[in-house]
Parts: sequence; structure tokens; C-alpha cells
Amino acid sequence: MPNGKPGFKIVFAGLDNAGKTSIILTIDEKYSKLRNLKPTLGAETYGFEILGIPIMRWDLGGQKNLREQFVRDKKHFENTDLLCYVIDIMDYKRFYESLTYLFQIIEIFESSGEKPKIVVFLHKVDPDIAHEERIQSKILEAKNMFEGDAKLKEYDIIFFETSIYNPWSLLKAFSYGITSLSTHKAKDFKQELNDFLKSTNSTAVVILDKNMISLGEVYSDDLTQTLIDKMTPDLIRAYNNLRGISVYKIEKLIVELSDQYLLLTQMNLKKGSFYIVLLTNEEKISELIKKSIPNLSVRIEKIIEGFFL
Repeated sequence: MPNGKPGFKIVFAGLDNAGKTSIILTIDEKYSKLRNLKPTLGAETYGFEILGIPIMRWDLGGQKNLREQFVRDKKHFENTDLLCYVIDIMDYKRFYESLTYLFQIIEIFESSGEKPKIVVFLHKVDPDIAHEERIQSKILEAKNMFEGDAKLKEYDIIFFETSIYNPWSLLKAFSYGITSLSTHKAKDFKQELNDFLKSTNSTAVVILDKNMISLGEVYSDDLTQTLIDKMTPDLIRAYNNLRGISVYKIEKLIVELSDQYLLLTQMNLKKGSFYIVLLTNEEKISELIKKSIPNLSVRIEKIIEGFFL
């Protein structure tokens, strides 16, 4: 592990009612706990593992008195590897207040000589209103406000539009943050996927762990990425449902899309089982499954084993 630490610390921070706790619960598929959700009073922690590495997520309450306390004592931000900063896009009157809090957090990092990765969740961009002009204008306003500051530019902050009603949007943002904690292995992984894409006459390939955290993904173009983003969650859900109820052994799902084929199957590696989603022009799907995917498994095995080393 980097810096000799046993695992990673991820901090979720933002103003009150930004949606930090609901994001964590949705990622964990703890949907029943979203009912009657109360404000976080202090700090809550949620643990999980990825590739055998322990991850601790800190959910910091966003009420003003709590924010002042966290900034004053600083300890909750110590040894942070990834900051997931959440902005309620509907609470546009408090954008400046949110920006100020982020500045305060960054000052704590700088005072301790730390420079964690930062991912910003532009949250509550719900699917039914995401394309409305008023929502897009608020997204642009928030991005301009945060991206325009010289201090924030030093952190190479990435923005994601998210909603609990689109869990895939949360997983994409969280996956990006997680993989950013890898050293050079994430780049090696992506290169292997690029090579695989070209050698198999494909236009998209995505590798996800059992929790649907994306370890790597490559696409031929933006339109292809949009298609995969739309279909992957439902495809995996259908795959798991069929495996759970079918008397037959379901090893793969194949969807014919005009002149392309969308394939979902699993690779079993030492670190566990992984989903592979593939969009290909290759008609000989059986050869991909029997030869190309097993060959890819061998090539990425060592990369995955040392992904965070």
C-alpha cells in the first residue's frame, strides 16, 4: 500500500442536506435505509473492500456547527486519500458557502502537507430534470465557480453529475475516485483494454468488480460510452436475476444491437469474480468467449493483484 498504510480513507464532505449519506447508502444498495433518513450528527464510518484492500468511508455531517468543528480540530481530514465533495445542485443559493467550505478543507490538507485526490459530485441531477435548461445552467454555474479558482486547479478536480435515482452515475463517480488511488497500474490496465479493443474488433470494454466498481473502461467514442452507461446496470441486474432463478447455468448474456453485439460475462481471477461488458462488431462471439477473454484474463491478472501497490 502507498505510504505503508493498511488501507484507504475516503471522506465524504459538503453542506448539510447535500446528499452525502444517501450517496453512500445507494452505492451499497442499502435502499431501505433511505427512508426517513436523518441528518448525520457528527461523523459516521462505512467500511468495505476492493481487491482485498480495506476502504473506510467517512461521512461528515454538514451542519454549520459541525463544519466549524471539523475545520477547527482538523483530525477528521487527516490521512485522507480521496475527498468526495458533494454539492446540492438544487441549492444554488449556497454555492459560495459550499466553495468556502471546500477551501477550508484544502487549507487543512495543505497545512499537513497532504494532497488527496478530489472528486466533486454535482448531486441531485435527477434523470427526469437533468436536461432542463435551468438545471444545466446551475451545473455550469457551479463548475465555473469551482473551476475558476486557481487553488482548486492545482488539484485536478473532476466533476460528475449524480443522482440516487441513477445509481450508475454514483458508481461512475466513485469508481473514478477509487481507481485514481492506483499508482501506474491503472494506466497499464487501461492500455491492456485498449489493445483488447483493437484486437477483437470491438468498440467498448468495461471491467467491474462484484460491487459494480469499474476498474477500467475504454470506448471508441462518446456515443458508445453513452450506450454502455445506459445498458450496463440493467444488463448486470438481469444477468444476476437469471443466475439466481434459472435451472440452467447462465454464463453469459448476449444482446444483438443492429450490427453489433453486447456481451456480459464473468472472469474468475485470484482476486475474485469480475464482470466484463463488451460491445463488439465481431460475429464470432464464441471465439471471443473461448479465446480472447481468457487471454485478457491472464494479461490483467498481475495488474489487478498489484493495482494499489
